[in-house]
Amino acid sequence: MVVGSCISRLRPLLPSQWSRCSSNKVRGLVFREAVAADMASVLALRCEVYRGLDYLPDYFHFFINDKNRRCVLGEINGKPVVFGVMLILDGGRSMLGQAGRVHEKYERRGLFGAMSGLLNAIAHASGCQVRVAMVEATLNKYARSEKFRKTHVEITSKLHYAGVVNHVVRDAIEHIVSSCQNSLRNITLVDTDHLLECFIKDEIVNTYLFPNKRMLVDYIPYQAIEQNVHFLRGMNTQYFSSVRIINGEVRGLLSAGSNFACSRPPESYTIDIFGTDYTDLESHIVFHLSRALELTKCEFCLQIFVEKGYISQELCNILLKLDLPKCSWYVEGGVCTKYIVEDVLKNR
Repeated sequence: MVVGSCISRLRPLLPSQWSRCSSNKVRGLVFREAVAADMASVLALRCEVYRGLDYLPDYFHFFINDKNRRCVLGEINGKPVVFGVMLILDGGRSMLGQAGRVHEKYERRGLFGAMSGLLNAIAHASGCQVRVAMVEATLNKYARSEKFRKTHVEITSKLHYAGVVNHVVRDAIEHIVSSCQNSLRNITLVDTDHLLECFIKDEIVNTYLFPNKRMLVDYIPYQAIEQNVHFLRGMNTQYFSSVRIINGEVRGLLSAGSNFACSRPPESYTIDIFGTDYTDLESHIVFHLSRALELTKCEFCLQIFVEKGYISQELCNILLKLDLPKCSWYVEGGVCTKYIVEDVLKNR
């Protein structure tokens, strides 16, 4: 199934179709498609979403205009009370929920469950088979529950680091970056056409870079398949490579850098690392730190995702060497494991 098939299947729903997909039991709750003019109302639903790392203010219009996404707003008596985004990916096989939130005064009334049920029903009606998600069990009680484990299958996992780069750390990083320019010359920019031909279509390289054919980019878990290349362009994401083949063996790393504006701190920069060649890891980290300094203007949250195993141990060594602080604000202890899971969408 080509990407265009995903786009055509997400045409606007008629009012009768909304009612068929929605079977919520919350009195007075009515769903409709969100539009650009709803931005202020949606962002006013609650404060400090994702502990201040809310990407929605920066991505709202991108989501609204994306034909592969459906943005849903729930209202009671005309007042916005719940919002969520659905993304169809993996050639139409999977759906992902994004940016979900409930008005602070309407919590624990079943609104979020009703919205999730609606999105699941729309996705299932569109031909999706599974719902994918990234979860962190330490801070998510539901992800630790027996019910969750019975209904979700773990696909893969990655180590997640988070820390805040304040003005003091920023000055220190600038000094480190300026002294390491020679070691960064083997890292090159990769456009999505090159990404497709050299990394996704090549089975040997694909297997090395993307275990279980999964790649996590800017918090979105994709299958490493041709149908997802359209999504990999993203809004603020670029790819960089030191991948080479030596005597038939794949070496080096592929990395992605994504940035967005948030609230606390005011900016965020995420580094997604693909591959397990730990000898190239420090160069990629320093390269992205240099890029983050160029793209951000002040204090920012630095997030890094790597494979588990020896390369994750090397990341911890690099964090100590570069004196990059860990932060429990976003991730308990500054480092945790994020799991990519699936659950089957069923006919309602």
